[in-house]
Amino acid sequence: MIRFILMYMGVLPFLGCTIVLAETGIDMPFGLDAHQVIGTYTLVIGSFMAGVHWGQHLNLPALPPNILIIISNIAALSFWFAYLFLSMSAFLVTAALLFLVILFIDLLMAQRQFIEKTYVGHRVVVTVLVVASLALSSFLISASALSK
Repeated sequence: MIRFILMYMGVLPFLGCTIVLAETGIDMPFGLDAHQVIGTYTLVIGSFMAGVHWGQHLNLPALPPNILIIISNIAALSFWFAYLFLSMSAFLVTAALLFLVILFIDLLMAQRQFIEKTYVGHRVVVTVLVVASLALSSFLISASALSK
C-alpha cells in the first residue's frame, strides 16, 4: 500500500510546479525557480523510473538477457541528454514521451505477467497525470517566452 501512496505523492511536485507556472499568484517556496524545480525533478524521477527496469531485470530471469538494463540505461541517458541540450519546454515534452515509453514497457511486462496488473493500473493513472502536467508546463513556458 505504501508504494501506491508514494507513487501518487510523487505527482505532487509536477502539479505544484504547473500551478505556479500558470501564474496563479502562488510562488515557489524559498524563492525557488519553477523552471529549475520542474526540470530537475523531472530529471530525477525520469532516472528513477528508468532505473526501475534495472531492478526488474535482476528479479526476472525469464526475460531476454540484458534487454531491460539496456532499455534502462538508454532511457536514463535520454532524460539526461534532453535536459542538457534542449530548451526547458522541449525537455518537458521529451520527458513526457519517455515516461510514456517506460509505461508501455511496463504494460508489456504486465501482459506477460512479469509484474502485477494492480501496480501497472496505478502507474497508468500516475503517468497520465505526470504527462498532462509536463505538457501543460511546456505550453506555459513556451507561451510565457513568446509574450516577453
